[in-house]
Amino acid sequence: MSRRQKPAIDSSIPPADLPLRPSVRFRLAKNDTFFGPGVAEFLILVDQSNSMQTACKEMEMSYSKGWKIIKKAENYLGYSLIESKSGGASGGFSHLTPEAKELLTRYQGMEKELKAVTTLAACAMFAALAMILNQVASIDIGPYVRIGFSGIPNRLVDYLFGPVTGCLFSGILDVVKYFLKPSGPFFFGFTFNAMLASFMYGCFYYRKKLTIKRVLAAKFIVMLTVNVLLNTLWISMLYGKGIMVLLPARALKNLIMWPIDSIIFYSLTKLIEQTGVFRMFHARTAAQAQR
Repeated sequence: MSRRQKPAIDSSIPPADLPLRPSVRFRLAKNDTFFGPGVAEFLILVDQSNSMQTACKEMEMSYSKGWKIIKKAENYLGYSLIESKSGGASGGFSHLTPEAKELLTRYQGMEKELKAVTTLAACAMFAALAMILNQVASIDIGPYVRIGFSGIPNRLVDYLFGPVTGCLFSGILDVVKYFLKPSGPFFFGFTFNAMLASFMYGCFYYRKKLTIKRVLAAKFIVMLTVNVLLNTLWISMLYGKGIMVLLPARALKNLIMWPIDSIIFYSLTKLIEQTGVFRMFHARTAAQAQR
């Protein structure tokens, strides 16, 4: 068991300008909440230091408050969490009871499962939104050019859950969307492109302050690498058209959509942040950094 590490906070950035990150806290309760992240961290510190006094000091609270928190949890649980011995030649010590260690292990396991379920629920919601947008908000301009907004949910997943989750989400979703609304023959290159784009967006957005400059830069790099070069190459291979024949129209379309897509994503994300909806979701990196 290791102590939770709190994410570093840049004190030079005003609180209002800090990026929002989703967070879920798992607590145990009966008539009242008696066990949560704070108590779990306290027990971890006691286990590491064999000292309640040291644990209280680390958590910047008084010794009496520490005992009050533990006694409240013990009262609801019906068994002791900490055994202490004071004084003596070897000095005092505190250590966790076997029941406390088992509780802590079970709590951390349940917390991890909850975080995974929350991530899956959020991804499912965004996937449903993406499939709806794919059906009603996409326009095909000839056989080689498509304008649509079904990628916005993908970008939100990249922003909330990072490059790895975003990459997997986009790969699976691309296959599902194809079979729901086929457009030409299936080609894995396009699925790879969706995964690569999400990975790149995730690297730009995840746990970063979202600014219009960052969004424009991310969109430009993905547009150039994935949309203009790789997608055009795959279309050329599929339909037997010369890449230089396809490139001008596709490059022009992406150049026009670059600021439009960027402004839409930036504005929508900022609007959602202001509603506080993102707080319902858990940021997986924050959880991993705490473990």
